[in-house]
Amino acid sequence: MINPKEARKRILHLANLASKNGAHVGSALSLVELLSASLQDESINLILSKGHGALALYVILEQLGYIKKQELDMFNSNGTRYYCHAVRDQKRKIEFSGGSLGLGLSITIGRALVSPKKEFIVIIGDGELDEGICWEAILFCSQHKLKNLTIIIDRNNQQSDGRKDEIISQINLHNKLDGWEFHLSELDGHNIREIRKELSKEKSKTKIIIANTIKGNGYQKFENNPDWHYGIVSNKILNECLE
Repeated sequence: MINPKEARKRILHLANLASKNGAHVGSALSLVELLSASLQDESINLILSKGHGALALYVILEQLGYIKKQELDMFNSNGTRYYCHAVRDQKRKIEFSGGSLGLGLSITIGRALVSPKKEFIVIIGDGELDEGICWEAILFCSQHKLKNLTIIIDRNNQQSDGRKDEIISQINLHNKLDGWEFHLSELDGHNIREIRKELSKEKSKTKIIIANTIKGNGYQKFENNPDWHYGIVSNKILNECLE
């Protein structure tokens, strides 16, 4: 059973263990509920296109028994198999080697196209939507109506360089997507029950879920703080947050 509160604690502990190598803390914390809801059904093929959120993926997979604790304790350290960006390992349910933004969406579309009897979910970031390849992929989905595909947008309104509205605004993202052939919805990306309910709905074409989240969710020090896209969690910071 997935426990989001324990997942957040584990994310911080692992970031701390990584020491000076650091971690994408803010990005991982915004993904916890989205990953928890998506991975509850083992028949779902999940790809995390937002590759820098891999720490959250590892922690959820650890809770589900796919990754061993002693292995994950080596996160982002010399000799590890668990880096800041995931390396594909299907035995551990890691379906995609993350890193270059935008590629995960296109790869998932290709897999959904050739395997119409399988269900696919891909999670992308709103900062990732600055990549032109994403919009080409979205247009392709609209035309082909891939009903076995769900696209979840982790909309935390930030990216590595700062706030979305100050870089490339997506204030009218819903209206942009609403003009094409999708089952489109918008919800609270930290409400697992709401996410699961939306994922369970029948669809006749590609589903897009705009999930409104908070970057760094769960810890005041990190929430909506662009400085924590990537950072080092010292012992002092860890103890402050856990208190």
